[in-house]
Amino acid sequence: MAKSKAALYMTMIALAGMLAGCGSNSANTSGTSASGHEGHEQSSPAAAPEAAESGAHNGHGSDEKAGSNNGHGGHGDVDGMEHEQANADVLWSFQSGQPAAGAEEAIELNVTDDAGAPIEKFDLNHEKLMHLIAVSSDLNYFSHIHPNYESGGKFTVKETFPAAGTYKLFADFIPTGAAQQTMSTEVEVTGQAAAKVELKADQELVKTVEGQQVKLALSTTKAGEEAKLTYTFEDAATGEPVTDLEPYLGAVGHVVIISGDLAKYLHVHPLDEAAKGPDAVFATEFPEPGVYKIWGQFQRGGKTFIVPFVVNIQA
Repeated sequence: MAKSKAALYMTMIALAGMLAGCGSNSANTSGTSASGHEGHEQSSPAAAPEAAESGAHNGHGSDEKAGSNNGHGGHGDVDGMEHEQANADVLWSFQSGQPAAGAEEAIELNVTDDAGAPIEKFDLNHEKLMHLIAVSSDLNYFSHIHPNYESGGKFTVKETFPAAGTYKLFADFIPTGAAQQTMSTEVEVTGQAAAKVELKADQELVKTVEGQQVKLALSTTKAGEEAKLTYTFEDAATGEPVTDLEPYLGAVGHVVIISGDLAKYLHVHPLDEAAKGPDAVFATEFPEPGVYKIWGQFQRGGKTFIVPFVVNIQA
């Protein structure tokens, strides 16, 4: 375990906080559809990111910092690992004060240090300065978007929440000279609620998405062990191996993992970023036993797509 933590620490310096080609990747992950243009996956409407006006303050995102796990160079950062901290905080603002289902909402994030001064410099992480993940409380809705950096620690983006309910937002970024930070907040969305979807482990880790049959194999399902996640791609019509996956945000793919209680977050990058298939391999460590949802994000033929799986991790 000590060896694994040391390796994870060495790789975490590789990551860089999320943003640069503001695209929106969102999906109702009970299904397998994905939309067309680069950086945008959805099965329910989502707005392209752009500048937002200041709005009513609606929470601070520091509650998940200690419990979050971030992928660095393909690995997950383990709770309690010693590393340089920026002591960052995020002040979240929603233009309407409280978002409404189906309406485009402007979100503003102001990143400060522990003295309340703006943090002004950030490092790129896979072509972005900030990655913002939004999920519904049942993890059925997933959106991966990239806020626009304006100045003085201020990021802005627009998102459309598809239904009423509680959503959790994770902001993932790297202040220059510090470790990767993950800050979160929850927001209540008004309007018509969607039926809750029970989160339960998939019986078989195989999905067909956008013409590809995708299989996921885990080297272990035990918490606290390094787990390799191997995605294997075949053409769904011919059964032939897929060998022409394209870079998505500078790598063969990206994986986001969130625990069923929304307390644990991992953003994992591939071991071989230049891979093109038929395999794409990632490595991380599930910090605790429980149910986790895994979203793999890939690109082929100019189209990005999301592959969701749910797994049960044992003690």
